[in-house]
Amino acid sequence: MEGMKLWYLHNLLIQKATPETNMEHIVEKIRSMEEYCCDCYDEKIDLSSQKFIEMLVVAGFFIIELFRKMIGDMPRGMDDPLFNRLGMLPTVLNDLLLLENQLPWRVLGCLFHQVPVGKFKSFWELTQRVLPSWRGLEYFVSHFPNTFQSKHFDGEKVSNKGLQ
Repeated sequence: MEGMKLWYLHNLLIQKATPETNMEHIVEKIRSMEEYCCDCYDEKIDLSSQKFIEMLVVAGFFIIELFRKMIGDMPRGMDDPLFNRLGMLPTVLNDLLLLENQLPWRVLGCLFHQVPVGKFKSFWELTQRVLPSWRGLEYFVSHFPNTFQSKHFDGEKVSNKGLQ
């Protein structure tokens, strides 16, 4: 799975090479919110600072690129390791819902704005296009605790509008 995430990261970063898409710049942006990110988890993070930041960046860009491909905002190549393996996409989507695989919304929003490609203005806008196509999320979104929303969504209201 880690190899697939790195493949997605590489493909995303080579699309629009700018000073803002330089990996050092991106890592510093995420490092600046490390304390906030650690506070988003109930349990102590059992990774070094460097590994934690690396995990946030790699996993975050993987999610962004996955969502963009799911709705056709990015083409799916013949060499795509996720969309060209039977049964792989549902497995990955189910894994994303696991509590231990959640990333702070602020990280996803920040990473989204570091690579300005595609037609969406925010990660939230992209997510609202992805959720209706993701079977089984009706329950997840309709039961999303308000306290979790306020802590992780930086004031963006989550609704299940469009999921019905």
